[in-house]
Amino acid sequence: MDHRSLSARLLARLRRETNGAVVADMESRGVHYGRSYGVSQHTIRSASKEFSPDHEFAKYLWQQPIRELKLAAVTIADPKRITTDELKFWFSGVENNELAENLASFLLSKTDITDSILEFYGSSPNVTEQYAAILSAARGSPENIPAELTIACAEKAAASGDPALLRAAGLLLSHATANPQILKYIDSIKEQVLLDEIIM
Repeated sequence: MDHRSLSARLLARLRRETNGAVVADMESRGVHYGRSYGVSQHTIRSASKEFSPDHEFAKYLWQQPIRELKLAAVTIADPKRITTDELKFWFSGVENNELAENLASFLLSKTDITDSILEFYGSSPNVTEQYAAILSAARGSPENIPAELTIACAEKAAASGDPALLRAAGLLLSHATANPQILKYIDSIKEQVLLDEIIM
């Protein structure tokens, strides 16, 4: 079965769980998609298991303008297939914080390319992409978090003043406290109110 047919099959199953109230609530909070059926994230992940892992199908779904298919993509994709060259593809599909958080939690945090993810954070001018990147590192394995890149990312988050980035930076730093260099950095910024409030 081709990707179009598979996506139609998956979407038909998900549409049975349409919830207009959820769609209205998301729109009132400024979370917009080309199309959304308000299906719960838990239901989307459960329905996606039948198709996992299928990395190429996941990439096809990620390019669709439908919320439920984009969220399914991060469950169906294979973290072992994610390469540095693919990062731009995945990050460019992040349209809002819901997608950023799901991409981070269910796909990119399971890779072993945290250094490349943080380098992407440092180079991207897009705040939502930055949020996805720093959250991916924060939710990954602590031993994969490089100290120098982590500190550079925390500094960039502090300079931005963006609340979501600050929270993610605080999570990243607190997740890497086994690293002496990170601990030393945290001690050095305790007089900086914004980061201090988040870390502590």
